[in-house]
Amino acid sequence: MARVQGALMAVAAAALMIWTIFPFFWILLTSLKSPGDMLSVPPSFIFTPTGDNYLALVMGEQRGQYSSTRPDFPRFFMNSIIISVGAVALSVAAGIPAAYALARFDFPMKNTLGFIFMSFRFVPFIAFVIPLYLIYQQIGLYNT
Repeated sequence: MARVQGALMAVAAAALMIWTIFPFFWILLTSLKSPGDMLSVPPSFIFTPTGDNYLALVMGEQRGQYSSTRPDFPRFFMNSIIISVGAVALSVAAGIPAAYALARFDFPMKNTLGFIFMSFRFVPFIAFVIPLYLIYQQIGLYNT
């Protein structure tokens, strides 16, 4: 009985793993296909892989079969890197002194302040979207 249950659990785990990983595998395969192979019906698992899609994306190529590629993608990507690094740097610069103060010093309402900081981690980010939207709308920052 235990053997059958173990085998069923292994089959269920394998099926769940395939169900989860297959879309990522398919995206990787599709990214290595030529545009003609991407749109073939029925889809093929056997094809000649190419890196031209990545080259067209990174180099900003916009001609021929890669005409839908944005030529300014590298600039957009660099903007994202700059914003991400800046946000992390500001968070670390503000977080380290705050964490040090909460850990080392005694001051009034220390535990309350620590709980408030931690409560932001308890609530999913999406719960803040509607209140932020309403606040932005009231102070005139909406659609600016």
